[in-house]
Amino acid sequence: MTNARVIGHVEENRIYQAALTPPKAKELFFVSTYNSPDPLSNAFDKHGYQRPPSSERFAEIGRYYAEGDNRHKIPPIIISVRLSEIDEIRRFLKLLDAGDIDGIKAAFGEFVASVVDGQHRHHGLISAWTKDPEFLPQIPFTLYFGLSFIEEATMFNTINATQRKLPKALIETTKGDITEAADASYAQNIRRITFSLCRDEDSVWGPVDGIEQINMTGVRDPNRQVTYEGLRRSTSNMFPVQLLGRLSAIDENLPLKYQALLGGGR
Repeated sequence: MTNARVIGHVEENRIYQAALTPPKAKELFFVSTYNSPDPLSNAFDKHGYQRPPSSERFAEIGRYYAEGDNRHKIPPIIISVRLSEIDEIRRFLKLLDAGDIDGIKAAFGEFVASVVDGQHRHHGLISAWTKDPEFLPQIPFTLYFGLSFIEEATMFNTINATQRKLPKALIETTKGDITEAADASYAQNIRRITFSLCRDEDSVWGPVDGIEQINMTGVRDPNRQVTYEGLRRSTSNMFPVQLLGRLSAIDENLPLKYQALLGGGR
């Protein structure tokens, strides 16, 4: 049994199929989440685009795949390999096929391979292996090369937006900070005003001792029951399209000045 292997390409230099065992997957892949910095992120504080994983699900998922022949029922996990030059892609694939994860990281850094879809499956399989080192299934992966960070985040949103459990707050936060950060639309201006309410230290909704009061990802948190999505909707109600347009025509920064009055101060 090999620890890692490249099976072949779907589209040369763009999409490949590979298989890795849990220990190799743990070494190589990472997940870009809102609560962790991502060096490629264009967000204001370099945050990622996925919700933090629900660690209580890892053991349940791990137990399922460890039972019977369920190790042969693992759907492919989608990975963005953050390389676009042909020589670099070929070098990555050669190192991967040799199982040389240290060589990959030495050549391309710690954040070269991002789990775009399947983070709970990824962590669950690692959890099962941690409990039983003999559990070494060949986990299938689909590797996409050449995606920009925005394309990567958009792929995640597109895959997950129709699933009920993906919080709207995280979708809106990712749009505001990452995928539509340069947009000048009404929706994006509302997001900017709401971000200011959430992140301005002088706002009553702003961070306290550096910790955000607003639940930015929508993951259930009894200590932060007000979500970004709820605050965004309220902000949109306060600034309908015509009003925001009139204020911006007077002074493009005027909506933010009104936000400061609405947000109050401590």
